This record gives sequence, structure tokens and C-alpha cells, in this order.
Amino acid sequence: MNKKSFIVTMSTFLLTTGLLYGAGHAFTIPWLMFHHEYIQLDTGFRVTTGSLVPGLIGLAASGCAELMYNMAYRRKKA
Repeated sequence: MNKKSFIVTMSTFLLTTGLLYGAGHAFTIPWLMFHHEYIQLDTGFRVTTGSLVPGLIGLAASGCAELMYNMAYRRKKA
């Protein structure tokens, strides 16, 4: 993976995930919101986390972007 391919992949992942989490919080869509809660009172321990759906969608989008970038790079190189 060359430097430009990495930049395209990471920027697509971060942008997609950030936009989806932002939309989830702006429009109160629970499956797009990230919520973290950590409670430790001397009697117990509880951890909750939020939705990972935007992260999974971001991974899929970055994979597609990398494939498209690599195909365009190969076509341009040939």
C-alpha cells in the first residue's frame, strides 16, 4: 500500500464514520450514536458502549475507496 492509497483509505474511513456519528447525534438516531458510560461505585462495575454501525460502514466505504483507487492507479499506470 503506497502513501496515497493509505491517505485515501484513512480519510474515507474517518470522514464517513465522523459524518455518520455526527448525524446520529444531530438527529438523535440511536443506532448511529456513540455513547460511552463507565460506572464504578465501590459495590460494582458497569461499562456500556454505543453503536459500532458507523464504524462498520466506514470500514466498508474505505475498502471500496481503496479498491477504486487501486484500479484507477493500475489503469493510469498501464
